[in-house]
Amino acid sequence: MLRAPVIYEKEPTYGPLGYLVWLGIRYPIDEGLRDPRILALLFAADRLWHLYYERLPGGVRGVIEALLQGYVVVMDRYKYSSIAYQSAAGADMEWVVALNNYAPPAHVLVYLDAPVEVAARRLSERSETHLYEDRVMLERVSEAYRRLLRRLEEEPEYPPPRANQYWRHIVPAVDKLYPSSTSYPVVIRVRVDDSKPASEVGSEIASRIIRVLCDSRLLLEEPC
Repeated sequence: MLRAPVIYEKEPTYGPLGYLVWLGIRYPIDEGLRDPRILALLFAADRLWHLYYERLPGGVRGVIEALLQGYVVVMDRYKYSSIAYQSAAGADMEWVVALNNYAPPAHVLVYLDAPVEVAARRLSERSETHLYEDRVMLERVSEAYRRLLRRLEEEPEYPPPRANQYWRHIVPAVDKLYPSSTSYPVVIRVRVDDSKPASEVGSEIASRIIRVLCDSRLLLEEPC
């Protein structure tokens, strides 16, 4: 059983920097805002705002402070989305990774692995689509995610190698956030297609996350 209140967040935010991101992906006032390098920088700036300055429920300021106060923070998109999308659009993946080195790793990364044809059909049913939401880009993004997930599984971000400890110098009490017995992020892949109803997918995700929490003794009132 979880022993902490839960906050649900999403990126990009609707803060002052997130506003610029939304202009780029939804209502560009200039084509330059769609340059993947500029978008990567804007996403990174908005993420920094989100981690340290965004006013969250409960009066907490920033995701990091919420974690340190014992909240469970569920994020809809994080730095891994930026790495996949901006690199798929043409920015160098290593450069986008470096831009986001200030952002500590997720404890659990859930990847919803949907076939491109399913994603494209579902997007076509929406009244509005955003930048990158076409079939060609979805293929590239899918491949970028596969590359990124292989990398994270082979070389977890925490504990970090000596040469890559940027966020250690920024995040207060960082070692309190990550039980040393586990490498982070823990990657959970969930296949999503038309054969599974949303409720079944949700149940699978929940059960697998609980298993991770049990194995790491993370945020639980008692051992599983």
